[in-house]
Amino acid sequence: MNFDISRFDSYREDNRREVKKAKGGLPISLWETYSAFANCYGGIIILGIKENKDGSWYMTGLDNAAKLSAGDHVLHPTAAGLLMFGEEYKILYEFPEYFLDYREILDPAIRWTDRLQSSSGDWSGTLFDFFFRVYGKIVKDLKIPFKLEGITRIDDTPVHKALREALANCIVNTDFYFPRGIVIRKDT
Repeated sequence: MNFDISRFDSYREDNRREVKKAKGGLPISLWETYSAFANCYGGIIILGIKENKDGSWYMTGLDNAAKLSAGDHVLHPTAAGLLMFGEEYKILYEFPEYFLDYREILDPAIRWTDRLQSSSGDWSGTLFDFFFRVYGKIVKDLKIPFKLEGITRIDDTPVHKALREALANCIVNTDFYFPRGIVIRKDT
């Protein structure tokens, strides 16, 4: 089997790669790596490769590579994968009631002063983008005290952490089969 490991060298530089032997099938440790990548900046998992103690790789191969891929050679994302990274029209096909809405109402005389909704067409409309866009909007007016840890300024306050947790819980616990989806409202 020809396998050009050099095409993955760029991932070695920033530690966003993980290799797994997977000789007898998917290893259980794959899911820990998958979760770690999902909780940070992503990465790539390469099956059929083992990493030596010195950091070099060698190919172990796969006993049944066809078993590890889809029979029809088409990607079939999970519901979570579709909601997090899918295209909006494909999300709506599976979840017709899917709707994300952020409204900032700083002046009661105006209906809303800033709005972000999944169906606007000017952004992806995914849960992933919604989380980061909305989090940035809800924390932009928070006061940040001057605090150093060594020579690094710490900008993450308990309020930032609580808002981040609340937003993540809102997204994770929403049932997108029911009407209304997520509506987040920031008032003065």
